Amino acid sequence: MDRLDFKSYIAAHKARLTARHCKNRLRWAKEHLNWTEDQWRSVIWSDESRFCVECSKRGKRVLRKEEERYDERNIIPTVKWGGGGAMVWGCFWGGGFGPLEIIDTSSVDQETYINILANRFHPWFTNVTLHQERDFIFQEDGASCHTGGYARCPDLNPIEHVWDALERRIERKRSPIKNLEQLKVALREESERMDDEFADRLVRSMKRRCEAVIKTKGGATEY
Repeated sequence: MDRLDFKSYIAAHKARLTARHCKNRLRWAKEHLNWTEDQWRSVIWSDESRFCVECSKRGKRVLRKEEERYDERNIIPTVKWGGGGAMVWGCFWGGGFGPLEIIDTSSVDQETYINILANRFHPWFTNVTLHQERDFIFQEDGASCHTGGYARCPDLNPIEHVWDALERRIERKRSPIKNLEQLKVALREESERMDDEFADRLVRSMKRRCEAVIKTKGGATEY
C-alpha cells in the first residue's frame, strides 16, 4: 500500500453534511469572503458544548492518501453533545472572551437559553459596548433552541476552536479529575486563562475559513 501512497491514519471527525448543508455553507462563505478583519471583529460568536469526565482517546483508523484527510469517505460524522458530562455555553469576539456558563441540565432548551442571555450575556455585552464604538452582530450556532444561526458549520464558527483548546487544557488535567464537580472547577479555571490574543487569531482566520469552504464547494475543511 505504501507504494500506492496509501497509509493508515486516525480518521477525522466532522459534522455530517447533506447536499443542502453544503449548498448553504457555500453560499454563506461566498457572501462573507470579502469581509474585512474589522467587520469580523464586530461578530460575537456563541455556542454550547459538552465536556466529559472521562473520554476515550482511541480513534478509528482509515486507509487513505496523505492529502485525503477531509474527503467525505474518510470522515467519521460527529453527533453534537454525545455522552455524559458538563454542558457549557460561551461566547467571544475579536477583543476577548465572554462568560462561560456551566449548565446543570443535560441539554439546553429555549427557556434555559433565554435565561443565559438575560442573566449572563446581557450584563457582559453591556459592559463591552460601553468601551467599543461599533455595532455588534450576535452569531448563534445551529442548535434547535436558537431562533437564528446556521446549521452544520463548526468550521465557520471559530468558537469551536475555543472548545478544542479548552478540551486540550482539561486533558492535561484529566488524571486528577474524578467527578463532575472537579470537571466544573477545571472548566472555570481554564476558561479564565484564555487570552485575548487567541480570540484575535481566531477572528483573523475567518477569510481563510471562507476560502476553504469555497474550495471544497461547501464540504468539510481542515478547520
